[in-house]
Amino acid sequence: MYAGPLDGRLVALDAETGRLVWVAQTTPVGGVYSVTVAPRVVKGKVIIGNSGAEFGVRGYVTVYDAETGEQVWRTYTVPGDPSLGFESTAMEFAAQTWEGNWWEVGGGGTVWDGMAFDPEADLLYIGTGNGSPWTRQYRSNGVGDNLYLSSILALDPDDGEQVWYYQTTPGDDWDYTAVQNIILADLVIDGQERQILMQAPKNGFFYVLDRITGELLSAEAFAYLTWAYEVDMETGRPIETPEARYGTTREVPGFHPALPAATTGSRCPGIPRPASSISLPGTPSANFSNSASLSGVAVRVRARTLENDTSPLDIAREMSGSSSSARAALTFSFAVPRVTPIRQASHSAHDPKASSAQSRCRSDFARAARNARVAAVISAYRTATRSMR
Repeated sequence: MYAGPLDGRLVALDAETGRLVWVAQTTPVGGVYSVTVAPRVVKGKVIIGNSGAEFGVRGYVTVYDAETGEQVWRTYTVPGDPSLGFESTAMEFAAQTWEGNWWEVGGGGTVWDGMAFDPEADLLYIGTGNGSPWTRQYRSNGVGDNLYLSSILALDPDDGEQVWYYQTTPGDDWDYTAVQNIILADLVIDGQERQILMQAPKNGFFYVLDRITGELLSAEAFAYLTWAYEVDMETGRPIETPEARYGTTREVPGFHPALPAATTGSRCPGIPRPASSISLPGTPSANFSNSASLSGVAVRVRARTLENDTSPLDIAREMSGSSSSARAALTFSFAVPRVTPIRQASHSAHDPKASSAQSRCRSDFARAARNARVAAVISAYRTATRSMR
């Protein structure tokens, strides 16, 4: 049996007696690397990655002979110092997507979880992690895709050569790793049996790829997202919201500052910013129902009209006082304003591009308004609980 202790070693033990058979140091001794991934055994070889992208390391995966512990090959996931040469054409290509002296801060891209092997295709799949440091501004002057961060790589298990890659989050800024479990399956898609690979990484999209070619077959959001609208199926790249990157957030009255907000101008023709912001209490009811959890206490919001003299604080006190259990869920209801984009008389009604922009902006408004209401609920809950302490 094989195990990877936290200190970066790979150890082989006799499965019957527990006797140490061999040990290999897979990371620099005394460095900031660690091992948190379970080794995989493929074709008489043991595969192991590592962790540490938060501390300025360069990611790689290493393969050892299962019998002797001798290193067979090592493949890096991000390029190193160009002046020292590149280990492969894949690293030379990747270097074109970085800028500045990225190698001085590590780069990241560690392989600390997801791996899979297809014996028929004879391909090894690995998922790579976040950049080091997280923000692209400090590791690559704020530009570039930074290959192969947050990517799925298909490798030749015999020599580690890259066969294909797919990057889920180009220029990752948010720790959107792609190291989550990689699932292989044969499914019928559009009447055709496909050999596919599936992954649901941190960025919130569920990916289906052809595991032989790397072709993107599907990428649907499985959670509410604020960093991207969707994945462009032609390019395979996410379409980011205007406020996704650090330093580009724009506040709009009534909107949570971190949420996408439609603006006037070329991006949102004919859809102005809302003029009013959230006002509590005594606002008109909203057609909205959602739930949130704060410090383990359930907060349930129901849309209804309140009298002008009814406040969320009064309701919270009343509801909490009616419960005999101190641990009971505090439930209260109040209304929050509806924020609705106004469609002006359209001079571009027959302009497909303008119409598409308007549609997207209306979606921005709807999503931001919904989250503004949730923010108002949590804010009122905090006010209520602080007052009752």
